[in-house]
Parts: sequence; C-alpha cells; structure tokens
Amino acid sequence: MLLIAVGTIPRGGTITVDPADGGKGFKIVAAGLNARLAEATAGLLVGSPAHPVDAHAIQPLYTGILARDCGLAISAVAERDMVTVTAL
Repeated sequence: MLLIAVGTIPRGGTITVDPADGGKGFKIVAAGLNARLAEATAGLLVGSPAHPVDAHAIQPLYTGILARDCGLAISAVAERDMVTVTAL
C-alpha cells in the first residue's frame, strides 16, 4: 500500500498512515501537487484488471491479493491533490 501511495505523488508531498476500523485495517493518505491514481490501479487492487498485467500493474494486483488473503477489502480513491488507499 505504501508503494502505491508513493507512486501517486510524483512531485513529492506527504504520506500519512493511520489505523482504521479500530486497528483492524489501514488508511494511507498521499497528498501532494498533482497527486493522481493511475486509471487501472483501482481495478487491479480489487482483482479485476481491465488489461493484461504487466510490470507496472503487478504491485497493485499483488497488494490486493495480499489484502484479501488477510481478510481485508482494499480501495483507492483520488480527490483533488490527495489519494487515499484504505484496507478494511
């Protein structure tokens, strides 16, 4: 999740990691100028790749697999200059 968050702020910024759902999950917020989430990332995290998986797609796909294996649902949302990745 951290690698995905770092990749969303190409011009630098801040990353905040907090426990979520009473400590059972995680919430990572990446904030910075031009923060953006790659179009395919959300689908890859939930295990629904729209295109064949290549070297750029493997990290979000594998992150989603690990989250589901741990009993967590994972999502990523981009808003203005902030991207939130949550696993609950």
